[in-house]
Amino acid sequence: MGENFKITYDFQLLSEKTNIKELSIDYWQSRKFKCHLNPNQIIGKRGSTWGNLTSFDMTNLICNLRVDFTNEKQVRAELFITGKFQDITEVNLWDFKLELILFQRTLNELSFPDFMTKYKNHRKKSALKWSFSLMLKGRELTSELKEKLEKLTDGENSPIVEAVKNRKNAR
Repeated sequence: MGENFKITYDFQLLSEKTNIKELSIDYWQSRKFKCHLNPNQIIGKRGSTWGNLTSFDMTNLICNLRVDFTNEKQVRAELFITGKFQDITEVNLWDFKLELILFQRTLNELSFPDFMTKYKNHRKKSALKWSFSLMLKGRELTSELKEKLEKLTDGENSPIVEAVKNRKNAR
Protein backbone atom coordinates (compact mmCIF):
# COMPACT_ATOMS: atom_id res chain seq x y z
CA MET A 1 0.00 0.00 0.00
CA GLY A 2 1.07 3.54 -0.59
CA GLU A 3 2.76 3.26 -3.97
CA ASN A 4 3.09 6.39 -6.10
CA PHE A 5 2.60 6.44 -9.85
CA LYS A 6 3.45 8.61 -12.81
CA ILE A 7 1.21 8.16 -15.84
CA THR A 8 2.34 9.80 -19.07
CA TYR A 9 0.38 10.14 -22.29
CA ASP A 10 1.75 11.68 -25.47
CA PHE A 11 -0.74 12.22 -28.28
CA GLN A 12 -1.11 14.09 -31.54
CA LEU A 13 -3.54 16.94 -32.04
CA LEU A 14 -5.67 16.20 -35.07
CA SER A 15 -6.31 19.86 -35.92
CA GLU A 16 -5.02 23.26 -34.96
CA LYS A 17 -7.12 25.13 -32.43
CA THR A 18 -6.49 28.54 -30.98
CA ASN A 19 -8.29 27.74 -27.71
CA ILE A 20 -6.55 24.45 -26.90
CA LYS A 21 -5.29 25.66 -23.51
CA GLU A 22 -8.72 26.93 -22.46
CA LEU A 23 -10.33 23.63 -23.53
CA SER A 24 -7.68 21.79 -21.54
CA ILE A 25 -8.21 23.83 -18.38
CA ASP A 26 -11.99 23.34 -18.67
CA TYR A 27 -11.53 19.58 -18.99
CA TRP A 28 -9.17 19.27 -16.02
CA GLN A 29 -11.25 21.58 -13.82
CA SER A 30 -14.25 19.34 -14.55
CA ARG A 31 -12.07 16.54 -13.11
CA LYS A 32 -11.62 18.51 -9.82
CA PHE A 33 -8.16 19.93 -10.59
CA LYS A 34 -7.22 23.45 -9.59
CA CYS A 35 -5.18 24.60 -12.57
CA HIS A 36 -2.98 27.47 -13.58
CA LEU A 37 -1.43 28.20 -16.93
CA ASN A 38 2.24 28.79 -17.53
CA PRO A 39 3.24 29.89 -21.06
CA ASN A 40 3.38 26.34 -22.47
CA GLN A 41 2.08 24.25 -19.58
CA ILE A 42 -0.92 23.67 -17.42
CA ILE A 43 -0.09 22.75 -13.84
CA GLY A 44 -2.81 21.32 -11.64
CA LYS A 45 -3.47 19.76 -8.25
CA ARG A 46 -6.37 17.93 -6.66
CA GLY A 47 -7.14 15.68 -3.75
CA SER A 48 -6.17 15.61 -0.12
CA THR A 49 -4.80 13.33 2.55
CA TRP A 50 -8.38 12.90 3.78
CA GLY A 51 -9.39 11.81 0.27
CA ASN A 52 -6.57 9.27 0.25
CA LEU A 53 -7.71 7.91 3.61
CA THR A 54 -11.43 7.65 2.95
CA SER A 55 -12.36 7.64 -0.71
CA PHE A 56 -13.00 5.09 -3.42
CA ASP A 57 -13.33 7.95 -5.91
CA MET A 58 -9.93 8.36 -7.56
CA THR A 59 -10.62 12.06 -8.17
CA ASN A 60 -10.27 12.60 -4.40
CA LEU A 61 -6.73 11.19 -4.25
CA ILE A 62 -3.73 13.49 -4.16
CA CYS A 63 -2.74 13.95 -7.77
CA ASN A 64 -0.64 16.50 -9.64
CA LEU A 65 -1.05 17.28 -13.31
CA ARG A 66 1.27 18.69 -15.92
CA VAL A 67 0.17 19.24 -19.53
CA ASP A 68 2.89 20.40 -21.91
CA PHE A 69 2.07 22.27 -25.12
CA THR A 70 5.66 23.03 -26.19
CA ASN A 71 5.16 21.04 -29.39
CA GLU A 72 2.21 22.63 -31.24
CA LYS A 73 1.10 19.33 -32.82
CA GLN A 74 1.60 17.06 -29.84
CA VAL A 75 0.51 17.15 -26.22
CA ARG A 76 2.23 15.49 -23.28
CA ALA A 77 0.00 15.00 -20.25
CA GLU A 78 1.32 13.59 -16.97
CA LEU A 79 -0.42 12.60 -13.78
CA PHE A 80 1.55 12.10 -10.56
CA ILE A 81 -0.57 10.01 -8.17
CA THR A 82 0.26 9.91 -4.47
CA GLY A 83 -0.86 6.52 -3.26
CA LYS A 84 -0.28 7.25 0.44
CA PHE A 85 -2.82 5.28 2.54
CA GLN A 86 -4.18 3.66 -0.64
CA ASP A 87 -4.10 0.30 -2.35
CA ILE A 88 -4.08 1.27 -6.03
CA THR A 89 -5.56 -1.60 -8.02
CA GLU A 90 -5.63 -2.23 -11.77
CA VAL A 91 -9.15 -0.79 -11.83
CA ASN A 92 -7.92 2.38 -10.10
CA LEU A 93 -5.02 2.78 -12.53
CA TRP A 94 -7.46 2.53 -15.42
CA ASP A 95 -9.44 5.41 -13.91
CA PHE A 96 -6.37 7.60 -14.25
CA LYS A 97 -5.40 6.29 -17.67
CA LEU A 98 -8.96 6.85 -18.83
CA GLU A 99 -8.84 10.48 -17.69
CA LEU A 100 -5.87 11.00 -20.01
CA ILE A 101 -7.50 9.14 -22.91
CA LEU A 102 -10.73 11.12 -22.54
CA PHE A 103 -8.66 14.32 -22.42
CA GLN A 104 -7.12 13.37 -25.76
CA ARG A 105 -10.56 12.58 -27.16
CA THR A 106 -11.92 15.92 -25.88
CA LEU A 107 -9.15 17.97 -27.51
CA ASN A 108 -9.48 16.04 -30.77
CA GLU A 109 -13.28 16.31 -30.72
CA LEU A 110 -13.76 12.54 -30.72
CA SER A 111 -16.87 11.00 -29.18
CA PHE A 112 -16.74 9.36 -25.80
CA PRO A 113 -17.14 5.58 -25.81
CA ASP A 114 -20.61 4.14 -25.46
CA PHE A 115 -19.53 1.58 -22.84
CA MET A 116 -18.68 4.15 -20.15
CA THR A 117 -21.77 3.30 -18.09
CA LYS A 118 -20.74 -0.36 -18.09
CA TYR A 119 -17.22 0.67 -17.03
CA LYS A 120 -18.53 2.86 -14.18
CA ASN A 121 -20.79 0.05 -12.94
CA HIS A 122 -17.87 -2.40 -13.01
CA ARG A 123 -15.71 0.09 -11.10
CA LYS A 124 -18.38 0.42 -8.35
CA LYS A 125 -18.78 -3.36 -8.05
CA SER A 126 -15.00 -3.74 -7.90
CA ALA A 127 -14.77 -1.25 -5.03
CA LEU A 128 -17.41 -3.19 -3.08
CA LYS A 129 -15.72 -6.54 -3.74
CA TRP A 130 -12.38 -5.04 -2.73
CA SER A 131 -13.85 -3.73 0.53
CA PHE A 132 -15.69 -6.87 1.55
CA SER A 133 -12.92 -9.30 0.59
CA LEU A 134 -10.21 -7.55 2.63
CA MET A 135 -8.59 -6.22 -0.56
CA LEU A 136 -8.33 -9.65 -2.22
CA LYS A 137 -11.02 -9.32 -4.91
CA GLY A 138 -12.21 -6.56 -7.21
CA ARG A 139 -8.71 -5.62 -8.28
CA GLU A 140 -8.86 -6.34 -12.02
CA LEU A 141 -10.95 -5.31 -14.97
CA THR A 142 -12.77 -7.86 -17.04
CA SER A 143 -10.94 -8.87 -20.23
CA GLU A 144 -13.78 -7.39 -22.29
CA LEU A 145 -13.55 -3.96 -20.65
CA LYS A 146 -9.77 -3.92 -20.72
CA GLU A 147 -9.82 -4.67 -24.46
CA LYS A 148 -12.35 -1.90 -25.11
CA LEU A 149 -10.37 0.60 -23.05
CA GLU A 150 -7.13 -0.28 -24.82
CA LYS A 151 -8.78 0.30 -28.21
CA LEU A 152 -9.71 3.88 -27.25
CA THR A 153 -6.30 5.23 -28.26
CA ASP A 154 -7.05 4.47 -31.94
CA GLY A 155 -3.65 3.02 -32.68
CA GLU A 156 -1.70 5.67 -30.76
CA ASN A 157 0.44 4.81 -27.81
CA SER A 158 -1.46 4.11 -24.63
CA PRO A 159 -0.76 5.98 -21.41
CA ILE A 160 2.40 4.67 -19.75
CA VAL A 161 2.21 3.79 -16.05
CA GLU A 162 5.35 3.90 -13.97
CA ALA A 163 5.67 3.22 -10.24
CA VAL A 164 7.87 5.85 -8.56
CA LYS A 165 9.32 6.27 -5.08
CA ASN A 166 8.28 9.92 -4.84
CA ARG A 167 7.19 12.81 -7.06
CA LYS A 168 10.75 14.15 -7.36
CA ASN A 169 11.80 10.87 -9.02
CA ALA A 170 8.87 11.10 -11.43
CA ARG A 171 10.28 13.99 -13.44
